[in-house]
Amino acid sequence: MVDDGSTDGSLQVIRSFGNQIRWESGPNRGGCAARNRGIELANGQFIQFLDADDVLYENKLQRQLVVAKKHPNQITYSDHRCLDYGSSASPIVRVAPVMDPDPLIFVLKHRTLQTSGPLHRIEYLREIGGFRFGLRASQEFEMHLRLAAHLSRLGTTFMHVPEVLFQVVRRSNSVSSNTAYTFASLAEPFEEFAANCSLILEQSIRRRAEFATYAATIGRQCLRGGERDAGLRLIRVAELVDRRSAEARAWGPLAKLAKRVFGAEAVEAVVNLRAAARNLGRVD
Repeated sequence: MVDDGSTDGSLQVIRSFGNQIRWESGPNRGGCAARNRGIELANGQFIQFLDADDVLYENKLQRQLVVAKKHPNQITYSDHRCLDYGSSASPIVRVAPVMDPDPLIFVLKHRTLQTSGPLHRIEYLREIGGFRFGLRASQEFEMHLRLAAHLSRLGTTFMHVPEVLFQVVRRSNSVSSNTAYTFASLAEPFEEFAANCSLILEQSIRRRAEFATYAATIGRQCLRGGERDAGLRLIRVAELVDRRSAEARAWGPLAKLAKRVFGAEAVEAVVNLRAAARNLGRVD
């Protein structure tokens, strides 16, 4: 267990276990640094991450270990329950979609692959260098994307355990609640991925299409949320990888035409104006 300079009494709780668990404490350096230190310290075959506020159900490790041992090299993951403290709605059960045999396409399409979901094989995490240090948001998605590229080289993938085995908490003031900010952090990683994994993308028309579509979609979200530079960079990456698929999937026919004539920024400005007009109509 790694205590990343916590101030909520976690260290006292950790110490109460005595020598029953192995732990280390240090100054706060962020989640990526703490997880990477945990990867360094771990001496088992598997590793399970657990973010603050999230809860693993008591049978999670047992259920996923059974499947993992039957399917060497594959990475198991499970469904989860999501509690949103910014909403009055009941908890939502996030069920994983039908698995795609291509790990890269799976990660790009599976938006609910949380940090605590997979039971990771530690050698894979070490081979890809763990989490990207300094990334302000989307750390688990960026890591899973690189991991998927690695798995595709190895000829293996993710395996679904169709059970609700952990719980995720969402708060209105969390980093992940700001969609544009969260996606903007992926601009540089996506540029690097497109360059460093160009061969992986070129091996499959579907991979190129899914990657370009995802980049364009979150690029549009960034532009709408005021993250201009990141939005334009993401859209540029999408166009370089597969412009036709990106435009066909991320923009409707009229929006695609408007983008080509007036540019992506103008399209999202109109989208924002229409949304503001609808909200004004509701208030009146």
